[in-house]
Amino acid sequence: MVENGLNQSERRLEYMNTYRTVIGHLSNQIKMYSEIGYPSIVERFVLKNGTMRAGTLYPEEMMTPKECFKNAFELASDNIGVLHYCEGYAIRNGIELPIHHAWCETEDGTVYDPTWTNGDKCEYLGVRIPMEEILEQQKKTGCYGVFAQVMINVDYILSKDPSLKVHLQS
Repeated sequence: MVENGLNQSERRLEYMNTYRTVIGHLSNQIKMYSEIGYPSIVERFVLKNGTMRAGTLYPEEMMTPKECFKNAFELASDNIGVLHYCEGYAIRNGIELPIHHAWCETEDGTVYDPTWTNGDKCEYLGVRIPMEEILEQQKKTGCYGVFAQVMINVDYILSKDPSLKVHLQS
């Protein structure tokens, strides 16, 4: 099978290289920030609990550029039971730096990114966040992104993974 000009084994190798890149960048970021006393709770949470996904082309008209958290929220809201809101880090084609980002995915993990073009050339590492939890966090913070306001939402992250609390105490 050929996808994006690559056969299945070439695509798998590309995916594994990107996975190592994401893990490496986030691990280096955690190390760098820990040297100045920043706990990197979001990065640690996503590395520990996230799932890596290969991107796909979004079949609809793209939504507003640079508003990924709002776009993913609206898409998931309009497709409850079909699409899940996800937040974490993504790598765009040609930019080997993980970017805090939001997208949607189906139950089987097919990614739909309504914000970035060429989603089929992107890779995503993130967690699904149930709609009721997104709505609760929006009410609390006034923001679309659940992890965007990490020091406000640290309680949410710790409720999902209490083991990360040790990083706030150092």
